Amino acid sequence: MSKRKQPFLHNAMKTILEECPNNTATPPKIFELNINEDLYRRPKDGNYPEDWQILLRAKKYRSLFRVLENDDIQLL
Repeated sequence: MSKRKQPFLHNAMKTILEECPNNTATPPKIFELNINEDLYRRPKDGNYPEDWQILLRAKKYRSLFRVLENDDIQLL
């Protein structure tokens, strides 16, 4: 596996959400767009993070994201 330079997951999510209507998307949609744009892969195995990992990252970075009642993620 190559060691390509990539953003952290939360930065990749920010890039994706900046292009979404209302800067909001579901975790599965962010997962899909991450694959399409090949922005972030887990360093340990080269796989894309699952949608549940994306949701957890959004909850951890409350200064960047708001998790809505339906678990949609919105960029602040």
